[in-house]
Amino acid sequence: MSGDSVFPIDSSRRNERTEEFIRLFTRHEPRIFAYILTLLPSFPDAEDALQQTNLVMWRKFGEFQTGTDFMSWGRRIAHLEVLALRKRKQRTTTLFSDEFVEAVATENEAQSDALESRQRALAVCLAKLKPRDQHLVHLRYQPGATTQSVAQQVGRSADAVYKALNRIREALWGCIKRTLSVEAHA
Repeated sequence: MSGDSVFPIDSSRRNERTEEFIRLFTRHEPRIFAYILTLLPSFPDAEDALQQTNLVMWRKFGEFQTGTDFMSWGRRIAHLEVLALRKRKQRTTTLFSDEFVEAVATENEAQSDALESRQRALAVCLAKLKPRDQHLVHLRYQPGATTQSVAQQVGRSADAVYKALNRIREALWGCIKRTLSVEAHA
């Protein structure tokens, strides 16, 4: 399939749209795959559905409206591809009922939106922390880090770091709840 049939527009605009697709696709593909994994019991089937979803997203990207929710658009395409795969597989394999898959998809979408809101609130709240507290959180949540290893890095006792991290977590939790509450009433 040539690029001309995907984006029936002039070449400079087509290049911009191609770059836009790549940026959005790269950012959201892991979450789309995670979504597919919640709907299919087999990893190889999920990979097949992701491949087909990616192809459809690329082919239909000319229809995607810039500024709208790429993740929701991709998730919808993935959902349709999962249903198509299930229909093809149904002849040879016993799978979950369509009603079950629909219920999981609906719940997943609701949870995904809530998780995105919480992640945005966390980012806002982390930015409000004092630099020293931000640094402590950053150190503690590095792969393999422990409270003890952080204490050694910052020259404090493990107990002091533990108490500081608990204080920070409580502050973050309160900030996240307030931020989500404001967002819900906006």
